[in-house]
Amino acid sequence: MRGHTHAIFGFAGAIALNIVVPYLPTSPYLLAGALSSVVLGGLMPDIDSDESKIRQIMHINRKGGCLGILVSWLMPAHRGLTHEPIVAALLMVLAIWFGSPLALAFAIGYASHMLSDALTPLGIPHFGRWRLHLLPKPLRIKTGSWVEHLVFMALCMWLWLYGLH
Repeated sequence: MRGHTHAIFGFAGAIALNIVVPYLPTSPYLLAGALSSVVLGGLMPDIDSDESKIRQIMHINRKGGCLGILVSWLMPAHRGLTHEPIVAALLMVLAIWFGSPLALAFAIGYASHMLSDALTPLGIPHFGRWRLHLLPKPLRIKTGSWVEHLVFMALCMWLWLYGLH
């Protein structure tokens, strides 16, 4: 999925989870930080892709700079280590362990990225050998397709209606 879909998927996931288990801070500044962390976490797994929004935001280039070279060396292919569900689970455990609402929001955003990529034809890696899919083959959402845009718009509408409530 594209960056804007991952961002809104993370944002909507954080709000939906907060309805069930209120964890978001009530202070306006901490709330803004937590929701920003969710969006950042939702974009972060794609740091292994040259076309990703997170690389554009962070100005990381595979060919230049120490960070870009390090990221390229550690993650040679897209949907590798950063897309393993175990990484999202580890982030969640660490965030709960440390009790930081910002870290928890980041971990929720990261997990939302895993969920949304598991809806695509490529799926996400599972222990490097298998692919994990959440939808049957005919229903998987292709990146950039009209269905992805429809999902994006539906999430935006839900957030808007929830905000009016």
